[in-house]
Amino acid sequence: MLMAKILRLHILPSDGKVLRAQNLDVSFPLTPEVKKLIADMKTTVKKAPGIGLAAPQVGVNIKLAVIYLEEFGLKGFTIINPVVVSRSIKKSIMQEGCLSIPGVFGPVKRPAKPRRVQKSSSKAMVFWARSFSMRSTTSTVF
Repeated sequence: MLMAKILRLHILPSDGKVLRAQNLDVSFPLTPEVKKLIADMKTTVKKAPGIGLAAPQVGVNIKLAVIYLEEFGLKGFTIINPVVVSRSIKKSIMQEGCLSIPGVFGPVKRPAKPRRVQKSSSKAMVFWARSFSMRSTTSTVF
């Protein structure tokens, strides 16, 4: 696989059992292994090319994802232990793809405004994800 040679981490295909397994919470403070995983995931999603990458997509069953939006002029971020607090009733439909299913794109209906809890350190942060960052966050985490 040429893709595996280019990327820092190997992205699993959609039929991988690890993608459907239960994911564990990430503990704080972050271990050196988790910090390295985050750095490697950022490199991988950027080179893939992609917008979001969840830890299970690279074979690690923890609640962690990286969102890469720099090519769209937006700051990327890491999501650790996300929880949906509430979501809008209104739905929106957009074309989406997945790094675990290369080359396949299709319309996906998601809540227009999901609200999340994000732990980026030992304290929780609540944010509203809107528009493009919302779509990338929703598709990567759920």
